[in-house]
Amino acid sequence: MPASCRKAVIAATCLLSFAQLHAEPFKIAVIPDTQWATQKWPELPLAMTKWLVANQKKENIRYVLHVGDLVQVGSSEQEWKNIDKAFSVLDGKLDYIVVPGNHDMDRINPPRSTVLYNKYFPVKRFEEMKGFGGNYPEGSNDNSYHTLKGSGKKWLVLGLNFSPADDEIAWANKVVEGHADHQVILLTHSYLTHTERDRAGKILWEKLVKRHANISMVFCGHLSTVHSRDVGENGNTVCEMLFNWQNDQDADMNSYFAIITIDPEAGTISSRAYSPTLDKDLEGGRSGKFEFDKVRFMSTEKAPAENAEKVKEEAKPAKEQEKPANAGSLR
Repeated sequence: MPASCRKAVIAATCLLSFAQLHAEPFKIAVIPDTQWATQKWPELPLAMTKWLVANQKKENIRYVLHVGDLVQVGSSEQEWKNIDKAFSVLDGKLDYIVVPGNHDMDRINPPRSTVLYNKYFPVKRFEEMKGFGGNYPEGSNDNSYHTLKGSGKKWLVLGLNFSPADDEIAWANKVVEGHADHQVILLTHSYLTHTERDRAGKILWEKLVKRHANISMVFCGHLSTVHSRDVGENGNTVCEMLFNWQNDQDADMNSYFAIITIDPEAGTISSRAYSPTLDKDLEGGRSGKFEFDKVRFMSTEKAPAENAEKVKEEAKPAKEQEKPANAGSLR
């Protein structure tokens, strides 16, 4: 074989190996409502972030998401100091995004005050992260977006305020439209109930989620663990996941977070709940262990209307929900 051919074969092999490596599944960690843990057992969220830093390479964890309700009492400086201490472990080591929940409102500047949330998780804290993309409104971390790469694709995590207002949703639409080459993950506190989308979720679905071909996942908290799937206007699969194991009685249930494995090549998104404090996965009816298959990660170009209708029929987007057991005080 001529030298030029050998070089071509070697180059092709290297490119193939790089592509295969790049297409490997990756993971994100989703931390549920930490409100009771922050107040009563602050060592639990601290154990989570320490484990994530120690295991990020082994587990191929690219990002950490918190669904909101970081604290139980939004006006408690001590609780904010507790959760700040836990997330400080991640600073400079593993990037993350947080959103405010209803318990994070501090009543300092009613009716939807996030003064302490923005004091302990200010925009400048995130501007230092490689993936930070922007925020809204100016000077506030109530809404933000971050970007990352995984499985050979560009991803965008869009974090929205608790029950976002119309101007916040309008900003979100502009962010998604401006990143048509990214797969989008929406992160917001309140979106699902045990049987359907809640009021905020219905508004977000109609005004944001269903409209964009590149939105593929929604993560939320607020109530107890459930998952669902639907199909957007463009035929894309939208996997919706609520994670929340906290309650005010059982410390162990407050020690779990979700590990999400995303495999676009196989068309799957799977989840398991793990507690670094107990060193075990959660089992049972509220385990949060499930897998979405045949997930359609749509191209960035809008699909023809007739194709979208065909995809919807094939996907049969009946709600696939995991009904929770009684979990005590959750809101």
